[in-house]
Amino acid sequence: MAYGIKIVNSNGKIFATPETPFMHMAYKNSFSVGDMALGNKAVAYNTGIPANVRILCYARCSTQTLFFVTPYQSGGTWWFKINSSKAVSGTFYFFTNEIPPSSGGWGLDMFNASGQRVYSTSTKPLQNLQTSLSRNGVKTFQAGFPTAAIATPCEYWVQPIKGGQEVQLFVAAPCATGNQLDLTAVGTGIMPSSQGFSFTAFGGVVNYINASLYD
Repeated sequence: MAYGIKIVNSNGKIFATPETPFMHMAYKNSFSVGDMALGNKAVAYNTGIPANVRILCYARCSTQTLFFVTPYQSGGTWWFKINSSKAVSGTFYFFTNEIPPSSGGWGLDMFNASGQRVYSTSTKPLQNLQTSLSRNGVKTFQAGFPTAAIATPCEYWVQPIKGGQEVQLFVAAPCATGNQLDLTAVGTGIMPSSQGFSFTAFGGVVNYINASLYD
């Protein structure tokens, strides 16, 4: 950068610059879904966040379950299709590239060359962390603090069914409960094939946050 300000974290990685888009905590909201057979119609959830805004959502569950959301747009806002292998409640943490209004007082605001406010110490910026989970490797990760994870599938595989020509499709996703992340999995369907395969989405990387920073 030719001029301006650059903030780095303790690892020397760039934390914020005027040219770097940044995500900030927009709000958090409780969710609750009843007992639902995975594969049936997912529960629709309206985030209320405008569709022209970029979003990231982290979920913290009350109990361990196969839980993931699929984002889509409808009626000018972001919606989720919530899938869960059993009844569960919890909290969504929403982050957007639209910075909430300043609460006033003192601090630091950062603007880009177009005059857009891109960073502010009056808000709660996203501090994303990463780990890896896989069915053939580490399945549980102890974070040492309350966690919430981006609820998206991170592994798929097909497993032959003993004694037949069918295979069963499995999906796995990270579930954040308490201070840990667990790779949870469930069979979602059976198909006529004698072949098996596996696919690790995103290299098995799980994105999570320290939820206590945003509670």
